[in-house]
Amino acid sequence: MASWISASEIMKKKADYPPSKFANEVLGIEFEGGKRPISPTKLLNCCVTDVAGWRSAYERISIGVDWGNVSHYVILGLSEGTYYLMDFGIWNDPDVAAHAHHLLALVRAKYFSQHPPIVMDSGYGKVQNQIVFRAFPQLAWACFYGSDKLQQPQYEIIKSVSGTPLNPVNYQYHVNIHHGSMCEEVAVLLDEGKIKFWRGADALDSTSALRSFIDNLSLIDVDVVDTSMGTRRRWVTTPAHYFMALLFAYVGLQRVVSPVRLHSRMNRSGQRREDEYVIPPVGP
Repeated sequence: MASWISASEIMKKKADYPPSKFANEVLGIEFEGGKRPISPTKLLNCCVTDVAGWRSAYERISIGVDWGNVSHYVILGLSEGTYYLMDFGIWNDPDVAAHAHHLLALVRAKYFSQHPPIVMDSGYGKVQNQIVFRAFPQLAWACFYGSDKLQQPQYEIIKSVSGTPLNPVNYQYHVNIHHGSMCEEVAVLLDEGKIKFWRGADALDSTSALRSFIDNLSLIDVDVVDTSMGTRRRWVTTPAHYFMALLFAYVGLQRVVSPVRLHSRMNRSGQRREDEYVIPPVGP
């Protein structure tokens, strides 16, 4: 820690910075292992074993999906400022389009009456996303990573491509986030035990689904890189598929807890035009 930084400045940074950034950049100490910001040991603190500490009803729920040859999904509930892992799992059909149909079946069978936001990986799942867009327009969104200037998720309906209007059934629904900031937020919630997991009697057996979930969450890395704008933290999340599904579900709940701006792209004459209006929190 630099001796020329005053105590008042240190306290201000503690109030302004996430715990990981404060520990690493101000105190000069490792935060939960430094490069790996989430460890299985820390995640055990998120486990709930007492039924009285669990929630059976939620103010809102959200679904996050990380597409791939094996797709991972997370269903997250929100109650009184705490997030609860309601369900998680994988789809591994050889035909990846089938994964989208599994998602549709899951939502229709269990959650459709709650109108859950669905936030999905944009990088791998173009075909899958379009299937889900058509079934749940303005409930399902593909997640893209935007610039450092993004302070909150920004939603956009794509109604035309290269100036050519799309048929409404082919509209695309995008949400743009700042990847690093969102990773930081989710990591801090996990670090503070504000995302809860239900732990049964054998939930941490080496072959259990929850143990696989926890082990996968802990695969994220953080690299410190030098850029033209100074030292930056870069989140490496490629192997941590459940972490990304959890992050996408968290993004969906941010739409629930606070209204956001929707940008509608209307390029009928080849010129970009945005119609802004407020999407209210999702509800019946």
